Amino acid sequence: MESLPPPEDTEALIVGAGPAGCTAGMLLASQGMRVVILEKEAPGHHKVCGDLLGPRSLWLLNDLGLGAVRWDGGGTPVSSIRVSDETGMRSWARFSAGGDGEAPALTVRRDLFDGFLQKAAGEAGCRISYGVGFRSLVGRHGGYVWCRAEHRGAERLFRARILIGADGFNSAVAGAAGLGGNNLGKRILAVRGYFRNVDGLRESMELYFLKKVLPGYAWVIPVGGRTANIGLGVRADVCVRRRLNLTRELRRFVGEQPGLASRMRNAEPVEAIRGWQIGTYDPKRQRSAPRLLLLGDAACLADPLTGEGVFGAMKSALLAVPVLREAFSSGDFSRAKLVEYDRAVAAYFDRAYRFTGFLSSLPSDHRLLQPLVLWGLKRVQAHSVMDPGYAAMVGGFFTGMLPRKRMWNRKWFRKTFWG
Repeated sequence: MESLPPPEDTEALIVGAGPAGCTAGMLLASQGMRVVILEKEAPGHHKVCGDLLGPRSLWLLNDLGLGAVRWDGGGTPVSSIRVSDETGMRSWARFSAGGDGEAPALTVRRDLFDGFLQKAAGEAGCRISYGVGFRSLVGRHGGYVWCRAEHRGAERLFRARILIGADGFNSAVAGAAGLGGNNLGKRILAVRGYFRNVDGLRESMELYFLKKVLPGYAWVIPVGGRTANIGLGVRADVCVRRRLNLTRELRRFVGEQPGLASRMRNAEPVEAIRGWQIGTYDPKRQRSAPRLLLLGDAACLADPLTGEGVFGAMKSALLAVPVLREAFSSGDFSRAKLVEYDRAVAAYFDRAYRFTGFLSSLPSDHRLLQPLVLWGLKRVQAHSVMDPGYAAMVGGFFTGMLPRKRMWNRKWFRKTFWG
């Protein structure tokens, strides 16, 4: 240790000031713990994202006391979902209304949303160090975990009782702890661009299920005025197998998709198309080690069907805090103790994502079933047009508002395929 700088002490060291890190930080700090959050980017960094806060995420924000009353980042209301295929719009469904007149969903740029959460974490007592990147795990001894970080070329040393990795899909913390993974079937590759002067935008998220990118999909999400976040996401193994260039596919989608191309005649890109990776839920992934936990995207907790990551990020923090509270109380930060977090994650997300993981794999892993899947999707869309109650169930299934097991039953299959 002689060659290292003097250590900076804290009780909880969190790497990453996104939804997972800020949620965990504010909850721990509100219980009187000293929390330091390291964020490698500068304040106001805009993460590549779909920008949608779905109903589940808004519910969690309300539970945290960060709902509409405290929301100061604006946001564009989203009240319905529209589904199309190669030929045009096939179905439409309205979301269930939010509580107290709130919008059931919002689109908010990630720089604004993350800034909102960082402000809340700071008010709770967290110290956020911007521009500081986690570099390595030095060791675990003396009742602490020791970590190297870097700020503007200068090395810093941190000593904490617990290290929490909330630093995204390519987590440096996960890599340092040997908890990374490379399962292409549990990874989504996505691209998005912002376009202004898009005609026909409503308070609706538009989804496009196109045969070429199944089990992925394309989207058009309004972000205010006549500007939209337009993108597509496809499972990584499918991209490799089909040799898909997602940037090229997105440009083709914008220029050729029926019902959309005509609305893009006067549209222009706001910035270059950008891509990112999403780690979807993997029941086999290890998310804890002695004096270490992984949250959110670092723990691969995005929805396998939609790729939504904000909800999984905040929910994982809520699941981790009771385990951490017991660890601090007992002084036991062993793997045997912290594995209770893994069990809590499995108990919640296995149930939540069991069916979506299976459904998202059907068109790709079982290619002989792809015609059947496409036929079934058209049946779902047809029923959604004719039956508003059925459409609401489908919208609730996709957004997670409705427990997915309620649709995965004999009655639903009978109505869908024989009704």
